[in-house]
This record gives sequence, structure tokens and C-alpha cells, in this order.
Amino acid sequence: MLLLMVAAICLSSVGGLSIAMVIPGNEINLSAGVMQTFTVLMSHVAPEIEWTVRVISALLLLGVLAEIASWIVGPSRGMYVTAQKNLLPAAFAKMNKNGVPVTLVISQAGDYVYRVDHPHQYRWR
Repeated sequence: MLLLMVAAICLSSVGGLSIAMVIPGNEINLSAGVMQTFTVLMSHVAPEIEWTVRVISALLLLGVLAEIASWIVGPSRGMYVTAQKNLLPAAFAKMNKNGVPVTLVISQAGDYVYRVDHPHQYRWR
């Protein structure tokens, strides 16, 4: 586990440093730094295939959407297993025809909305 943590930190650092080496600090856009880096690199290395930046951005978008989907369904699956072991009410152990524990997903959404509306109650210090 420690090795995985070290590897994750190193890989994340390499990604951040590669962006910092390509884009000057006063010009970097924090919300689009990765795409800005690809644009600069492609225009410098191979201007004739600069269109690949759009392909890369579309693939990154698909990856982000897939990751968000796993973040939404992942905790619900864990809670579903808990509900199957009768540690949660039986209503939480039901799935729809597509295999999604809808009750749990909706309760997660409600919990999130409640926490957003009452942020002063959840200070993590």
C-alpha cells in the first residue's frame, strides 16, 4: 500500500512538473492547464497535427465522465451490499431493472444537497 501511495504521488508530481515546464507560471490557466500544455506542445513539435488536441480533449472528457459515474455508483454499491446483509432498511436493498440501487443513489443525492445547504455543520478539521 505504501508503494502505491508513493507511486501515485510521484506520477502526480511528474504530471504537474511537466505542465510547469511547458507553460510559464504567469500564463497558466488552472482550469485548462492540461489542454493548454497539449496545445503548446503540438504547436511546437508538430503544427500540422495540432487538430489532435481536440481529439485528446474529447477523450479526456469521456474519461472524466466515466470517473464521475464510478464515483456516483461506487459508494451506492457498497451500501447496497450492506443493505443485503440487513444492516440497512430493506428498501435500500432493491435495484431497478438496470441493476442500479436507485433508492441509495437518490438518498446519496439528498445527503449531498443537505450538506451543501448546511455546510456549517460539516467542518472537517
